[in-house]
Amino acid sequence: MIKPITSALVLAAVVAGLALLGTEPAAAEPRVETVTATSVPRGPLDLDYAETPGGASLPIQRATLSDVFAQANRAATYGKQCTFDKQPTKGKEPSVRWCFKPADRDTKDWYPQGVTSDADAHSDESWNGHKGLMVSWYDTSDPEVDPDDDGIEKGVRVTVVNTETRKYRHLLLVEPVPTPPDRPATKNYRAVTTDEGGSLHAGGIVWYGRYLYVADTKRGIRVFDLDNIYDLSADPNGDVNDPTKVGLGNDGKTYHGYGYRYVLPQVGRWENDAPGSGDKCAGKDKPMLHSWLSLDRASTPDRLIAGEYCVESSGPGRVAAWSLKDGKIANRGTPTQAFRMPNLKRGKCQNNIQGGLRNQKHWFFNASCKGTKENGVMYRFRPTALPFIWQSEGIKEGPVGPEDLSYRYRGAGDKRLVYSVSEHPGRRMIFARNTYDDYWVPRICDHSDGEPYAFSKNGKLDGLTCFEAKGDDQWVKDTRKDGRAFAVNVRTEYGKERTCVDDTAGWTECKYNHKESKCLVFRGGHKGSSTGEFFGTTRWVSAATGNPGCRPELPKICNPSDGEPYAFGKGDKIYGLTCFEAKGDDQWVLDARKDDQPFAVLVRTQYGKVRRCVDDTAGWTQCGYDHKENECVRFQGFTRDDTFQLTPWVSAATGNPGCKGTRRGSR
Repeated sequence: MIKPITSALVLAAVVAGLALLGTEPAAAEPRVETVTATSVPRGPLDLDYAETPGGASLPIQRATLSDVFAQANRAATYGKQCTFDKQPTKGKEPSVRWCFKPADRDTKDWYPQGVTSDADAHSDESWNGHKGLMVSWYDTSDPEVDPDDDGIEKGVRVTVVNTETRKYRHLLLVEPVPTPPDRPATKNYRAVTTDEGGSLHAGGIVWYGRYLYVADTKRGIRVFDLDNIYDLSADPNGDVNDPTKVGLGNDGKTYHGYGYRYVLPQVGRWENDAPGSGDKCAGKDKPMLHSWLSLDRASTPDRLIAGEYCVESSGPGRVAAWSLKDGKIANRGTPTQAFRMPNLKRGKCQNNIQGGLRNQKHWFFNASCKGTKENGVMYRFRPTALPFIWQSEGIKEGPVGPEDLSYRYRGAGDKRLVYSVSEHPGRRMIFARNTYDDYWVPRICDHSDGEPYAFSKNGKLDGLTCFEAKGDDQWVKDTRKDGRAFAVNVRTEYGKERTCVDDTAGWTECKYNHKESKCLVFRGGHKGSSTGEFFGTTRWVSAATGNPGCRPELPKICNPSDGEPYAFGKGDKIYGLTCFEAKGDDQWVLDARKDDQPFAVLVRTQYGKVRRCVDDTAGWTQCGYDHKENECVRFQGFTRDDTFQLTPWVSAATGNPGCKGTRRGSR
């Protein structure tokens, strides 16, 4: 099952902007090495499929998922009526909240873990006219957690929430079992448990078409067919009154489901070669833990994603993505991509990742903090191109004990929600956060234009501008959290300087049309209450993406006095100056064409050697190779399509002794 990693796979990962699995990144700089066929064996991440026979032929009255939606029998509390003790600062509460009935909210018998929705189930975000969510729970059966527990390992139950009627119902997951050799042939099932006999943790679930995928932490992924739901209440041989029995009773004819009306049998398992161990994540050559699941509909084809929960003492966990075809895992269980998550050892919740998902250019991760005492947080990241770096784009506090993640309402506007569920008794709920609301990015901004400027704790400007050229849609924010008033000055290319904003405690719009046609530069600082003058100011920083005529800031590694890096513009010409030392490897390049095509760069030295310097220049990218030049190097960019459209060769200019201006030559 082990397959070699081809250059096409690696390039596909680069184009997708994912940090690929490699050596563990350093704590201070979460970089990840590129995958090669020798550095990362793929075998430990491969999964083999094993069918679980019998689930489609139980002698019990069948039901449909639509029946379960229609027969939802427990009232959920929605919105402001759904409250919890430990919550984020006022004004930052989850935009959507669903609370369970007190018996489910407070029980210590069952703990919710996974979440999925109709948006995962079908691209039109509906299931036969129904709108809804699903949540997985595992049975603790631990007298130390609940002295009144009956001690029976009941496995996993799934809550089906009808979000239109605001009601929900539990159904029990079961696993068909073969008939013992000494008994007549029968159809039977048991609770869904681990190989060791405990309840499956079910830390993540994905509802995709007719299938429900459930995470099996140590072994892989369980599969359930939603066309095989059975109704014990409607069947004359079904029992829904005994909460201590499951499967075929001793009388040989009565079927039980621990008192639940509906049972859903397993139809298969995707398994690794050897079980993972505990929650201390292993190295790259060991089987991966499948702690959580999510669906990626931004890729083509859709992908099922699994990731690891790691204790704080471990390094960041791994993530793998499998392509889906006809509702099933494709490529014989070999992941399409694999990479390490961001290193959160220096973050608030460290590496306790309970859920993760991707939506186009962003990744979201849920982390739990200090058990039942601290709010959990949701991180948002954007992976950069070469060099692979997770670029943090902020966090949101949420309920205590956040778990799995699921993306719902993938359209434009303010309905793009990330759903999760919190697990602790008395504080559990289903909740959702708006992925692009004013807590992260002002709603007035078009996110494709970039992000607003933020003044960070060290007093420097970071991020991209979010505004229209010749317009007044500049936003700024002081993120230093020191309680001091902050103001912003803006300077136009005409040399005019004005106070744009007097206070940026929150996201603040610079409501002035600067009539710029090229660039703006921003500066922030404290403003004296008596003099009105700036003091303790930040440096001036130019506007970046979204402002025609402005080039992004220089990479920090470059000395601005050396000039600017090369940028490949819309006309496929190279402009700007080099930023590097002669006989060194400090060349930087950028694809500024914004046409979403993969881009690569060749470099030619005075010795006549041609080398591939960079495979993707979606962002500023360093050509980390010492070309041993003592006079000149020349750069050439090209798109990776069938025609390999090349730009002209352009020689290095200022900063490289021996080069005179810009010289162009043939290929």
